[in-house]
Amino acid sequence: MPISEVLPTSRWTTAQSALAVDVAVDSTGAAYLAGRTKSSNFPVTTGVLQGTLAGKMDGFVAKVNPSGSALAWSTYLGGTDDDRVFGIALGAGGAVLLSGETRSSNFPSVGAFQGTKNALQDGFVAKLNATGTALGYSSFIGGSGNDYLRGMAYLGNARTCIAGWTDSGDWTVSGAFQASKAGGTDMIVAVVTATPVAPSGLTPTVQSSSRIDLSWLDNSNDETGFEIERMAGTGAWISVTKTAPNAASYQDGNTIGSTLYTYRVRAVNDDGVSGWSNEA
Repeated sequence: MPISEVLPTSRWTTAQSALAVDVAVDSTGAAYLAGRTKSSNFPVTTGVLQGTLAGKMDGFVAKVNPSGSALAWSTYLGGTDDDRVFGIALGAGGAVLLSGETRSSNFPSVGAFQGTKNALQDGFVAKLNATGTALGYSSFIGGSGNDYLRGMAYLGNARTCIAGWTDSGDWTVSGAFQASKAGGTDMIVAVVTATPVAPSGLTPTVQSSSRIDLSWLDNSNDETGFEIERMAGTGAWISVTKTAPNAASYQDGNTIGSTLYTYRVRAVNDDGVSGWSNEA
C-alpha cells in the first residue's frame, strides 16, 4: 500500500527505561501519553505536579503539541516505590484521567475514597488538571490481594469506567452481576463517580443590617467556582452568586435588617456539583 503521509514523530532519550503504554488525543490534535519510567532525567517541564523521580519507578503523563514538535507539559506521578500509569482518558474541561498500579504507600492521595494501600499492590485512579499542575482527586482502589488496572474510558457526567483484574477476594463491589471472586484471579470492571469535594465549615458573620460576611473551607482541588444560596426566613432557596475558583469567603451586601437568613454553598466544576455545605 503506498504511503501518502508521514505524521510528526519524536524520540525521547533517557538514562534508563521509559515506556509509554497508552495515548489519548484531544480535539486540537494534541497527544497525551501515559506510562512508566525509571529515569531521573525523564523530560519534565517546569511548574508541573511532580518534577522529579520519587521512587524506583514512577508513572508519567505528558502532553505533546499538535505538531509533535514540543512538550506542552510533562510530569512524573508516583511515590517512593513502584508506580505505573496504564490508562489515560480525557475528561470534561480538559482534565486528564488516569489509572494504573502502585506499590507506594505514599502515592498521592487527594479527595480519596480509599486513602491507604491495602496490599503489596493496589490500583489507583486519578484526575490531573488540564495544565498538569495539580490533582483534582487521586485514590487507591483495591483489596487485600494485588490489583491490576489496565484500561479506562470517560463516560461523561463525572463517570469514569476502569477495567483490569484482581487477586483480591474483598474487592469492593456494588450493584454487581458477580458479587464474589470465582477463581484465583478475576476480571474487574467498575465505574467511578467523582464530583468536587463539598466545602465545609460555612460561617456567617453579621457586619451590619445590610451586610453578612460568609467564610468556608475549600476542600476541593478542581472546582471552577462555588455556588451560594440563601433562604430568608422559611422561604425558598435562591441563588446569591457563583464565585471564582479557590474562593473561601463572600460578602453578601444585599440583606435586610431583622430578617433571619440561612446560607449554603457548594463546589462546581465541569463534571458536576458537590453536595451542599452545612447550612448556617
